[in-house]
Amino acid sequence: MNLTQLRVFAHLSRTLHYQRTADELGIAQPSLSRSIRALEEELGAPLFERRGRGVALSPYGTVFATHITAAIREVDTGVQRVRELADPARMNILLSVNYYLSSSYLPVLTRRYLDKNPAEHYFFQFSQGSTPRVLEEVRAGVSELGFCAYLDDQPDIRFEPILRRPLCAVVPPGHPLAGRERTSLAQVAQYPLILSTDRTHYLEDLFQAQGLAPEIVLRMGEDYAIANLVGQHFGVSLLPEDPQLAVCGVRLIPLEDRAAFRIFYLATSRTRVLSPQAQAFRRFALEESQREGGL
Repeated sequence: MNLTQLRVFAHLSRTLHYQRTADELGIAQPSLSRSIRALEEELGAPLFERRGRGVALSPYGTVFATHITAAIREVDTGVQRVRELADPARMNILLSVNYYLSSSYLPVLTRRYLDKNPAEHYFFQFSQGSTPRVLEEVRAGVSELGFCAYLDDQPDIRFEPILRRPLCAVVPPGHPLAGRERTSLAQVAQYPLILSTDRTHYLEDLFQAQGLAPEIVLRMGEDYAIANLVGQHFGVSLLPEDPQLAVCGVRLIPLEDRAAFRIFYLATSRTRVLSPQAQAFRRFALEESQREGGL
């Protein structure tokens, strides 16, 4: 099967009329019929059933249409993205960002950059994921710049600190720690803990440095998902300070431990040359970090 056949099938699955589909696609009805028959032969199942002057999807066709419609939508999105990236009138900046920095830091940074350069036609493409995924995309050239946490043993990645955020204990309503103005790692370690799936092991190292071994009951990839689990009393957590997490029905309590902070980094490949627009955005991000005293 090929993409043309799949597009013909998807169109017919919407119109349920051979002649109308042929007219709208600008092909002869015999060609349309041959495409559908070829698909049915390859799949070994009928995709349509005759209904008077029209057709209806068979049970097999209904299942097939669900997946093919989604697949074609993804193909069309990919084609559009490539065309946007190849547009000579745009200066494309490809970024990968971890979950925490994607919620507030990077949107604010890119807005400031666009306001500073109103005459330029910048096109930002974002990819969101965990720190390991961000680094994989930077390494592979999918993105030129990554915004993430630090990960050891990455000799081909350059890490430049851009942001420091204090850690907070995240607890549900009614929790024994919820009434405190401040708390500590030792107090948090007394309760079941929900941590990120990120493989930086930063929090585990903080506990270990104090000889603490909390019970880790769950892992989740994204801060808001973690906060929602906390809000449902699955456990407590430690997350970088983010007032927006309060919408998850949790309380954020500052930590008194001096080492309870998280530093985030701008990551670039040591083996790839940045485009001029990526170089300019990198300089801007570092300048903004120094200007605001983010570290």
